[in-house]
Amino acid sequence: MSNLIKRSLTGLLFSVTLLVTFIVSQYSMLAMVNTIAILCIIEYYNMAKHFEIKPQIASGLIIALTLINLSFFIAKRIIPLESLLLILPLLFLVFIIQLYLKHKKPIESIGFTFLPIIHVAIPLALLMGLGLLNGEYKYEIVVGLFILIWASDTFAYLVGVSIGRTPLFARISPKKSWEGFIGGAIATFVVSQYMASYWTILTQFDWGVLAALTVATGVWGDLVESMLKRAAGIKDSGNILPGHGGVLDRFDSFLFVIPFAFTYIYFSLVILN
Repeated sequence: MSNLIKRSLTGLLFSVTLLVTFIVSQYSMLAMVNTIAILCIIEYYNMAKHFEIKPQIASGLIIALTLINLSFFIAKRIIPLESLLLILPLLFLVFIIQLYLKHKKPIESIGFTFLPIIHVAIPLALLMGLGLLNGEYKYEIVVGLFILIWASDTFAYLVGVSIGRTPLFARISPKKSWEGFIGGAIATFVVSQYMASYWTILTQFDWGVLAALTVATGVWGDLVESMLKRAAGIKDSGNILPGHGGVLDRFDSFLFVIPFAFTYIYFSLVILN
């Protein structure tokens, strides 16, 4: 089976599975997000061995999953916002545990333990808020962001392969081009306006802003992960997805888009209304 066919089939199956779980119910969304978090964080910690660093894997996973699940039940208004205070002792336990571990690089170990909590867990916790803005589950914004990212990535790749000549960020990712970036931006905006005619939970303007945020911050997310992998001397974060690499490779853009999208939507729909 050629790599292109393998990549296409894997991408299709992955996309359909993701969309179905987010559309079916809030609890299937929660299960999927927890799964994504575990896989991404494990891949993140696997990169640490290339730096001869030993992060606290169990501590990182516990903090990350606690944050994500607390955020879900807070967004559903089942538990109060103050429940997030439970995270504070967990954060400081990382420092205490490090005292009893005989690692040669304690500072690096602590830092790498926290890195995927910031990069992976916080965005996925905010995703819970996007799906439950008013305590009631609505999948449109979450699914819409995925569609915008896929539109941006797909058309940036197609245009870049076809006519890309000008490097976007040659030091980190030589294959990305300004032509691909612009092509992806145009396609993403068109898709956002098409979605606005069906999903009126947001205005055309709001969907347009999300398209702009997706294009700009999504490419930064991709470049940041490329920077990390280049530093580690690896091509992919994992190999769980044939033809695509790891789960972190598939969510690098999305993880960067969420905080910016959440901030805009929260101010636009909640605070200013």
